[in-house]
Amino acid sequence: MSQAPHALPPIEEFPEYRPLSATAVVGLVLAVLGLAALVVPMLWPLPLAAALVSLWALRRINRLGCEQSGRGLAWAGLLLGIALVASAPSQGSWHRYLVRHAATEVGLAWFDLLAHNETYAAWRLSLEPSSRPHDTALPVDLASDNPRYDEELQAFLQQPIVRQLLALGPQAQVAAEEVRQQASSLSRDAVEIVYRVRFQEGGQPQSLAVHLHIDRVAYRAHVKNLGRQAFAGWRVRLVRSAPNSAQSR
Repeated sequence: MSQAPHALPPIEEFPEYRPLSATAVVGLVLAVLGLAALVVPMLWPLPLAAALVSLWALRRINRLGCEQSGRGLAWAGLLLGIALVASAPSQGSWHRYLVRHAATEVGLAWFDLLAHNETYAAWRLSLEPSSRPHDTALPVDLASDNPRYDEELQAFLQQPIVRQLLALGPQAQVAAEEVRQQASSLSRDAVEIVYRVRFQEGGQPQSLAVHLHIDRVAYRAHVKNLGRQAFAGWRVRLVRSAPNSAQSR
């Protein structure tokens, strides 16, 4: 006995095709990209843009009714964007704290280099990371490699505070005292920190306030077989020291 062919449903029962809202997709993509703002603070406009675009997509979908789909994507982009924007103040504060802490340690390392008479390494740290001589180069090779380097090294060693720190050596006790300024841009984080150097002179306790400007610099450099790569490095610059070099505390 033959079976009756399966009857097809009426045409009106098939779901109607609705194009996906491109605006909703863009909003969600911006929100996902905005997650990078948790690491790179300068990208915080992305979550805000995601929230605005997703809200616009929702309004457009509501206005068109059944003509467009993508309501779920728009809601996802809106909620993720709002959550990231709401977390921006705490994330910005956390980033500033991490930079400040790392800069403080870099400054202490600079003092330690001078305390142990590692003048070449201390001088290298005072240069822009992208223009330093190679760390394996010997100081005696600077004049032949680039006369400017040799001149800058000698000028660094002639600074009164550098000479005093070299003379004090390991007896100098250094501690971070105060953060004066802190600023950030897309390629640079800058912190000015006051350090207190304590030592004995003539049997009397003395101290010296040293202001350092410490930068974390993002730059690009060519790497053999890899092309240009992104790097980040620290730079320490001497701003000033307390008048009269040493003061009793």
